[in-house]
Amino acid sequence: MSEKRRGTGGTDVGPIVAMYRPELAAELAKYANATDVAMRLLFDIERPRTAVMSRGLDAEPRLRRAYLDAYGGILEEHPRPWVVQHPLNPWATCSPDDVSCGPSPFGGRLLVEYKSTSIFARHKWGDAESDEVPPLYGLQVQWCLEILDLPLAHLFVGFGRDFQENGTHQFLYEETRRYVIPRDRELAAMALGYCARFQAEFIECRKLPPLAPVHNKRAYSQLLKGKPWKPTEATEAPSQS
Repeated sequence: MSEKRRGTGGTDVGPIVAMYRPELAAELAKYANATDVAMRLLFDIERPRTAVMSRGLDAEPRLRRAYLDAYGGILEEHPRPWVVQHPLNPWATCSPDDVSCGPSPFGGRLLVEYKSTSIFARHKWGDAESDEVPPLYGLQVQWCLEILDLPLAHLFVGFGRDFQENGTHQFLYEETRRYVIPRDRELAAMALGYCARFQAEFIECRKLPPLAPVHNKRAYSQLLKGKPWKPTEATEAPSQS
């Protein structure tokens, strides 16, 4: 089932798992934590749009064209944004970048996701055509594969640099790699279990986790005092390196 609704999406899974498995927080909660997720789900307080987030959204069409030029295939037509709910847990959602329906040497339908990252982070990724990707992105892919019930994903990554030219920000690619990630049902079940626990303990009870958020700290302070947060008030984000 597909519809617009607020739910626990792929980018939320890492922070939620990290709350219950703090030894994984360094990898899974780099950009937000479980309280940031709860503030969005409970109070509609979104994370500020950072330069990194903007880069990914702006660069996605270029990566899509590069992927099709390199590997071919036929991408399914879907509304944008495309939000898909888990068939049994409607609070669990994902927003796939694309689904390829072939022809493909892999056969059948497969998930296609695009990522843009700095060339200086290339050492964190494995060789092209492997499944060696940073844990945060691997978990996001498994979440999406579980909800879509697909056996395989291509994660197509553009490595590049940020430039300012004539006052306009640009991100120019120096290299692209495709990663081939098979579905891992055990990893997905682990993530779904922790997210179901989070849903029951915090979202359904309408309370915030015992963590200071990474973003929107002023709003968090107001909420702790029992005061409503006005959406028009400024939000703050960590500095971007």
